[in-house]
Amino acid sequence: MASQVEVPAPAEFLVSEANGTLSRDAVTLIGSLGVLPAGRILGKITASSKFTNWTSGAADGSQNAAGVLTAETDATAAGDVLKVGIISRYAEVASGRLSTVTPAQLAAGITSLAGVGIIGR
Repeated sequence: MASQVEVPAPAEFLVSEANGTLSRDAVTLIGSLGVLPAGRILGKITASSKFTNWTSGAADGSQNAAGVLTAETDATAAGDVLKVGIISRYAEVASGRLSTVTPAQLAAGITSLAGVGIIGR
């Protein structure tokens, strides 16, 4: 019997969020990032206000966590991916369901999310 790999379901990392859509935003994600899973920690590039992978050593603004991608997104094309959903504030998330580009940076990414009111549990 062939094995299967289950990808993260949209927003399965979410423990709780604010009423309505207060915790959510639709943002522009830059292209050429590959396929990003639901639960990827994102940073916001200051100069363009576009989102990319959160990286602790960056110097373009994306070193500060700005949200968590709600659904798997194909960002392999060179152009921008418009209107992806993120959790950007006032939420609790399951830390074990989040991801960063390098797994070694996950703890720092979760700490950085607290700066925008997203608390890892």
